[in-house]
Amino acid sequence: MRAIPILIAALAAFVWFLWPEAAGTEGLEQGAVASTSHLVSGEESALLGWDANETERGAVAPSTQRESSAEQEPELSEYPGPDPIEKGACSLTMSFFEPATGNPVSGQVYLWRLDVQGNRFWSRGDQLQASVSATKGEATVHELPAGRYRAYAGFARRGSGSAPEFSIAGNHTHVAIPVELPSSVPVSLHLVDSSGRSIQASQSTRVEIRGRGHKRSLTPEPTPKWRVARIANSINSGGMGRGGGGYMGSRHQTWKQVELGSEWIPVGKVRGDSREERRTYSWAVRINEGLPITIEFKGVGVGEYVAVLPDPASILSELQFPSDGRRFDLLDELWLTVQAAPIDSSVGETIGMRWQSSEVRLRLSVREYHRVDIRWKPAHEAMPTVNLKSKAVPSSGSGK
Repeated sequence: MRAIPILIAALAAFVWFLWPEAAGTEGLEQGAVASTSHLVSGEESALLGWDANETERGAVAPSTQRESSAEQEPELSEYPGPDPIEKGACSLTMSFFEPATGNPVSGQVYLWRLDVQGNRFWSRGDQLQASVSATKGEATVHELPAGRYRAYAGFARRGSGSAPEFSIAGNHTHVAIPVELPSSVPVSLHLVDSSGRSIQASQSTRVEIRGRGHKRSLTPEPTPKWRVARIANSINSGGMGRGGGGYMGSRHQTWKQVELGSEWIPVGKVRGDSREERRTYSWAVRINEGLPITIEFKGVGVGEYVAVLPDPASILSELQFPSDGRRFDLLDELWLTVQAAPIDSSVGETIGMRWQSSEVRLRLSVREYHRVDIRWKPAHEAMPTVNLKSKAVPSSGSGK
């Protein structure tokens, strides 16, 4: 019985001897876990009993990945992308008015910041700061840096003068900007034949005209001539293309007979081009209910135009069928478009001078033959003879 107390005392002494070592080992393991969040030196690794190479790989892996990504950034950023726009604390209100009347005018406005400091990818120059739409004659832009600016109204008349530059500073700046609008001019058309002789409505010559509408060609961001371009410094910078668009506004009016003896045919008002929009107007003319011929012209601010009307019958005589080709009437497949020439009487231009600039375009597209598309000016040359070419016919031996 006395041996039992002795055994218990010996066991307690043994446990007391082992406890500090176990506690130290536990503390060491906790320290090892905590040490993975920072770099560990080789000496510390030796003292802790770790493999130095293994420790460095495990401890520095996240930092190594960050450094690797940072090294690749210059290569990835060789393409600068859009020119970065600096922001500031200034506001600007622009009021637009027509100089002749003082009335407010509205449309799309492009605000350019002048002489902007260059950066790593872009040279010093003018920068498009904002594109805004003026409503009821006013447009406001916020978060602008102080400096020199210039407004470019896209709806202004093409070729009109540009408003002077201005400076903005402080919380708010207001400027008034004059804008010359495109004018709408009543237009009359004079017709001549391929020899330059006038075509007038008479008892034997029935002349009819019909409006066909207009086509608009748009420029999203017109570039002012005074702009100092910012040039991309990197050869890999690429470029941002600017595209345009267009559509045909068609009216398809009914045929209207021209009054007998009329030398000039009134066709209505034509609006001139703006900086961001070009228009091409179209009318159809026919003589004695024959082939309709499309007359096209652009508004350039003058009220008189001349167009040459070729004789469709003489044109058909110049279209030569192949000897083994099927012959048929091509009149319904023929498209004739004439570019009218403006007459500016203020500089002494006359019908006899300007009709020579009128150009004719012929298009013919039929199933059996290759498409024909030619242009010529009747005042300077006769229509060339066109040998129609049959389309290739697959051989009878071909097939699946």
